[in-house]
Amino acid sequence: EFGGGLLFFKPRNHKKKFVVQENIRPKLARTRVEFLTWGLRELEDFKLQSVDSPHLEIEVGGQTLVMEKIKSVKKHANFKNPQNFLDVMLPEEEIYLPPINIRVLDNRSFGYTPLVVVVVVAIVVVVVV
Repeated sequence: EFGGGLLFFKPRNHKKKFVVQENIRPKLARTRVEFLTWGLRELEDFKLQSVDSPHLEIEVGGQTLVMEKIKSVKKHANFKNPQNFLDVMLPEEEIYLPPINIRVLDNRSFGYTPLVVVVVVAIVVVVVV
């Protein structure tokens, strides 16, 4: 019994990747996702050091948007360009939409960029029966 009884057939193994039939996969459509990001404020210390020069990464549908780093949060906590977008292939049906992953990284000395904050935004879909 493959997949704990969830699948009626075993997907074909094509060069160590499982191939799912076209009629089972959700239909994808090119979608533009727009993000309004003003800035980063009130970040707590990370590993006993303040977060001084962070940058933001937003991931949705396998595509990642990397925002420019803020040189000094204490002087100016806003991004230069607050309006950004990603063109991604997303499922047409809302129930299959992937989550939006938001990561904040701090740019420290010697190229060290620790991951400071991770937020996963699940897209909630209300289905009325």
